[in-house]
Amino acid sequence: MNWSRNTAYARLYDISKTPGYIGIGYFHSENNKLIGFIVGNEEQWANYKTFYLNEICVLTSIQQTGVGTSLLTFLKELLVQRKVKEAYVSTERGQGKPARFLKRRVLSSINPVY
Repeated sequence: MNWSRNTAYARLYDISKTPGYIGIGYFHSENNKLIGFIVGNEEQWANYKTFYLNEICVLTSIQQTGVGTSLLTFLKELLVQRKVKEAYVSTERGQGKPARFLKRRVLSSINPVY
């Protein structure tokens, strides 16, 4: 699937307008450019909160350098503070690389649901 700048903007804009929106950016220390991000939504259920991870993105040129892990670690700490009990994620199928990454690292103290 090919994304244009307009369709990517529209997708992220829609996510950001959903109640419970959480967005975390990772910026390069030297030039302050965005190099990775996580966006999703917290939801209240009867007795607990959940989080749906809509997107996690890291520039291809810097993948496997710890940026994605850092984003997930920061998200986990934030969700624990907010008393979120479960995190949901769906991944693009393809070669299974995103699913393997998330299963190894996603929110170990929070119940991950795939």
